[in-house]
Amino acid sequence: MGCGYSEVIPMIKKYYADLVNRVFNVLYVYENDIDSFETYVKSLTFELSGNEDFSEIQQIRFKLNALLLNDIVHSDVRHAVLKSISILDKILSNWKE
Repeated sequence: MGCGYSEVIPMIKKYYADLVNRVFNVLYVYENDIDSFETYVKSLTFELSGNEDFSEIQQIRFKLNALLLNDIVHSDVRHAVLKSISILDKILSNWKE
């Protein structure tokens, strides 16, 4: 049948933990595969636009989207990625099971 509450919560928490890695990957793609940067960030921001669990997720989406709308340098990408990961860490640290 369907998943119970006790099975769903760890899956959702794992999603946010995996999201930390995918957000960090934004910096890696910028440094190593600039041609894929725009596509990668667009894909991630599109995914985040469907996530309304936490208002903080929208803050992350706005930060990543700003990387596509402005002329950026490495420090801009680094700052947006690290701030986004900090937000995700806060969500994960406050998680109630």
